[in-house]
This record gives sequence, C-alpha cells and structure tokens, in this order.
Amino acid sequence: MRNELQHPRAPDAVRGWINEPPQWLQVRASSLTPDGELLEADIEVGERDAILLAQEFAADELIMDDMGGRREAERRRLSVTGTIGVLRAAAKLELLDFRDAVDRLLRMNFRIDKRLLDRLIRGEEM
Repeated sequence: MRNELQHPRAPDAVRGWINEPPQWLQVRASSLTPDGELLEADIEVGERDAILLAQEFAADELIMDDMGGRREAERRRLSVTGTIGVLRAAAKLELLDFRDAVDRLLRMNFRIDKRLLDRLIRGEEM
C-alpha cells in the first residue's frame, strides 16, 4: 500500500503525505501467511496484503476500490467500502461537500464508472 502511495503517478500531495506521514499512521505488515485461495485470486499484492491485515486485526471495515480485491474480501466476509463510500460517510457527517470532493478526486487519477457515479451523486443507495 505504501508503495502505491509513493508511485510516480500518484499525486504530489499523496506522495508528500506518505513520505512524511502523520504520527497516528501505523504502517504494518501482516503476520499471516496467505492461503492458497488468496494466492490464486486475481488481485494485486497490495490488495492481498490489505485483506490479510483486515483479517488479522478483525477490521471493522476495509477500504478498497479494486473490484477483484473487494470480491475476495467480501467472499471472506469482510466488510468493504471504497473511496466513494468514505466520502459519502464524511459528507453525511457534514465533514465535506460530496460533489466537491468527488470532483477533486476525478481530477486526479481516480476512475469510476460514470453511471455509478451519477447514481451516487443523486444519493441513490447501492
């Protein structure tokens, strides 16, 4: 995950943030060994590691946008949300303006199906 945030295509602000992370941030590696099904799943290493950490620490919710990773996490009965879900929750708490946050996100390298995004902006439940 840290590697993804440091990737040259990541926005400058994101790379700067992870290079000088806040004190509350803990970067951890899971002590669990991936099982055969997880190794066989068609997902990237970062998604695999996130699933392992969520399992190991009995996470309340896993934040993951990759569809294959989400399917594998849900198959393992993990609660999963994505970036848009986090933004919607923050908007409900009046911490941000949802449309503005999504517009800013789309100006970066974030991708989402236009039809899904339109439904989310209209406030339809998924």
